[in-house]
Amino acid sequence: MVAAGIVMKRSSFRASACWVAVSLLLLTAALGAHRALDSTSLGHFARGYMEYSRGNRLESIKYLSEAIELDGSYTLAYFNRGGLYLAEDRYSAAIADFTKVLDLDNRYVMAYYYRGLAHKLAGNGDAARDDLEKYIMASNDKSLAGTAMEQLAELRPPDFSFGLIPAQTIGPRN
Repeated sequence: MVAAGIVMKRSSFRASACWVAVSLLLLTAALGAHRALDSTSLGHFARGYMEYSRGNRLESIKYLSEAIELDGSYTLAYFNRGGLYLAEDRYSAAIADFTKVLDLDNRYVMAYYYRGLAHKLAGNGDAARDDLEKYIMASNDKSLAGTAMEQLAELRPPDFSFGLIPAQTIGPRN
């Protein structure tokens, strides 16, 4: 797996995907990019983060789901749950959560990147290409955009010249 420009084993990729999602959560919250939430949904969200930090991804998903049930427009909860679903190889669920993030707020361009990865891992090449291209066009993060380009390159078929052999490789005439 390639994530953030580093070649990783699959299990390391899953942990890294979760870490990135949680890091982005903290950054977004610190910048005040999320709207005011009622204390109950925020409490479930915080409990989900606490469970994640203890290594309990499934419990974290449970609490994020409860936060979403209380506030169906809780973008950060969808985003982080999508990251956890991706780490758990639950690609359809991850795609659904990242789609919901983009429906709620299309400024979360990272959702295009992670939805693209989920599509790629699920074998949906065309959808993966679309999302990765959208991410590259919208992203200000040149490092991750470079990684997205690498992911995109893996999806493109190699150039095929219809079996023609360039003249210089044929050799001398007899």
